[in-house]
Amino acid sequence: MAIPDKPYGGIRHYEENALVRLHFIRSAQWLGFNLDEVSELLKLEDGTHGDETRALAEHKLDDVRRRIAGMRQMESTLDNLVERCRCSEDPKRCPIIHSLQGNLDAPTEEV
Repeated sequence: MAIPDKPYGGIRHYEENALVRLHFIRSAQWLGFNLDEVSELLKLEDGTHGDETRALAEHKLDDVRRRIAGMRQMESTLDNLVERCRCSEDPKRCPIIHSLQGNLDAPTEEV
């Protein structure tokens, strides 16, 4: 997107198509598309690539659903740890700290 000249002490004025493009980009980002994916969507924005656009959106939807499932699992685990912490009779044996030290059933990912 070309940046228009800025008059001395003035405000830049963008053409309507630049504003439409900016809205497109921000809307796609709001839906979770990263910049590379937004770039792909921009290549398809003429509306004649419905199957490709749908495939990108389906892939993003699958990704969102996986992240939601992971967040639900985190919520459940944290809820359990907080509850166990309230019930702990030994203040030196905090269930949260104990779990974080390697006794947590968390999915392992490369760090």
